Amino acid sequence: AVESIVPQIVSNRPKARVEALAGGLLIQALIRELSLNRQADKIHLGDLHHAWVLEALFSPFGVVKTGLKAGSDQVSVGGRMFTRGEFYGDLIDFDDYVIDQAARKPDGDAIFEGHRYRVSRAVALAAESAPGVPIYDREVIANAPRLQLSKSEPAEADTLSGHHGDPFALVDMIELWEIAVYLGDRTMIYTLSGVGGNTKFAREPFEHWGPESGPYIKLHFGARPSNSMPVSYTTRIFDLHQVA
Repeated sequence: AVESIVPQIVSNRPKARVEALAGGLLIQALIRELSLNRQADKIHLGDLHHAWVLEALFSPFGVVKTGLKAGSDQVSVGGRMFTRGEFYGDLIDFDDYVIDQAARKPDGDAIFEGHRYRVSRAVALAAESAPGVPIYDREVIANAPRLQLSKSEPAEADTLSGHHGDPFALVDMIELWEIAVYLGDRTMIYTLSGVGGNTKFAREPFEHWGPESGPYIKLHFGARPSNSMPVSYTTRIFDLHQVA
């Protein structure tokens, strides 16, 4: 019963509630509560939770990457303008997620974890953190192999998608891997070219800036002893159906 109810509770759209221990702080608490809920609506936290739970039901766990990014608002500090940071949460497809295979628990035991993502080569080459300051190493991006369909399974891929030909033929796409390495007192983020054997970083390594529980937060409903991969909820339902 608990395992049936918990997913329903988690899937509800979350709302922040801030309470004041002293009457004089009631107004400040209300302002903070409204601010947190406004931020949740801004990043579509409710939709993210729904997708997160759905992924956790059909996969060993759902994975959300969290952190801080540059927002659209600016604030003046000491006469200088700075971009205000804001939280973000991105759902990571389980097929794109990687974790330390030596880990024996889904949480807190892995030395590293990360995910792969695809990006247009032109977009990656043009991306800048500031005018004239590229985000990615342009040499690595320029030499990264172009994504293409596996030559061993083109017919099957065409059948499943309903399309014919290479979907990467129109846009020059590359694959990058973002890996978080846990070093005890800090977490470092490394970006590598996904294929091609290039060991040079595609982006200057940087320290994770965001929630201490991040950058990857996992949701699961069926942990197994001494195993980093829980059993998916639907798998257990299927097994019970088979037994019945």
